[in-house]
Amino acid sequence: MKSALIWLVMLICSLTLTIALFFSNYLDFQRQEQQLKQQVLALADIIAINAQSTLVSNNRHREETRLKALTAIPTIKNVHIYQFDQTNQQLKFFASYNRPDIGPWPPQTERVQSLSEQPLSLSSADQLELGRQIEVNGQLLGYVYLRASSDQLQQSQQNQNLITIVIALLALGLALLLALKLQRRFTLPLHVLLGLVNKVAKERDYCVRAPTANLDELNQLSRAFNTMMDRIEGQLRKREQAELEIKQLNQSLEQKIAERTNALRESNQELLNTLATLHQYQNQIVETEKMASLGQMVAGIAHEVNTPIGLGVTASTLLQDKVQEIEQAFQQKTLTSSQLARFLNDSKENLGIIYR
Repeated sequence: MKSALIWLVMLICSLTLTIALFFSNYLDFQRQEQQLKQQVLALADIIAINAQSTLVSNNRHREETRLKALTAIPTIKNVHIYQFDQTNQQLKFFASYNRPDIGPWPPQTERVQSLSEQPLSLSSADQLELGRQIEVNGQLLGYVYLRASSDQLQQSQQNQNLITIVIALLALGLALLLALKLQRRFTLPLHVLLGLVNKVAKERDYCVRAPTANLDELNQLSRAFNTMMDRIEGQLRKREQAELEIKQLNQSLEQKIAERTNALRESNQELLNTLATLHQYQNQIVETEKMASLGQMVAGIAHEVNTPIGLGVTASTLLQDKVQEIEQAFQQKTLTSSQLARFLNDSKENLGIIYR
């Protein structure tokens, strides 16, 4: 993510800077080219004006001496002065100037007239060629042919390109430094928040909170994270409280079951004691059966006693079975409220039978 962000910023800066510098260099080149053209046109006009007197006086030496002054202008390569012969209506070579480091240039008698009628432009050889008529009072005296170099323009453009590249590299370097600095400023709160999220995921510590950030957008993200943590923590507290209540309820239920079980055991013991007593009474009654006078009474008593005792024994046996079932369910922790309620109801019914 970091590299993608930096490369995106650098790509945008590079494209913007390239387009801006390209148009700047293009416009500057056009301006310098126009200045060169204007300078060459002005020189051609000056040369044509100065050549009027020499063509009229036919003073070739004076014209060549005057043209030597062009050595101070390195842009000019060659200058030809052509004289128009009124007799045969043809041009003939009159005077010339050649830059010292450049040899003579072939005569351009066939092209000079057409060049004077064409707009000035750079040729494929990066040079300027133009022609100018030399007139006095509307009379054609000849032509000026001027050949200029655009080397200075090209050199200036190369220097400008070099400066542009240096500026672009410096600007991109500065953009990279700013991008790294801004990236640390913008992504540091995100890394902090990401670390908190990982901590919550690993340690399940929902008490952590995100710190306040310098940016409003990151602040909103931190507040949303803190709100989520508050809600999660609240839900966990409710869950713990519910689990505690369930645990307390289970403990209370276990205590009640234990108390009821002890009560049932005591009731069973009382029933057993009662049965033992009844057996003693029964033995005594059997012993007294010998008494003939009490035979009918003993028989009636035995009949009346055996019936409730049998019911009591049956009820106590059923109650003992129910106690074992409920005790087994309690030990296996499968005891339900419906089983306990059914057990209590059956116990009441059995006790009612026994007490009758």
